[in-house]
Amino acid sequence: MIEDKVREIVAQQKKCDVKDIDLSWDLLKDESIDSIDQVEIIMALEKEFKIAIEIDEQCSCGLVANLVKLVEEKL
Repeated sequence: MIEDKVREIVAQQKKCDVKDIDLSWDLLKDESIDSIDQVEIIMALEKEFKIAIEIDEQCSCGLVANLVKLVEEKL
């Protein structure tokens, strides 16, 4: 399932348990995630799902729910 994989990738980057990442979690507002972490999450999503995420699309994907939706739209 796409949602589960997105949550897993975010959790890996945040170094936390996947159950701590829900759809309402906002990676743009989390102080433990910096801009490099954000880029690495996007790169991991691109690699996992074999998609390209444009810079302007990244800016609108703070919430995990938005990341899931973007991946679904790209597939």
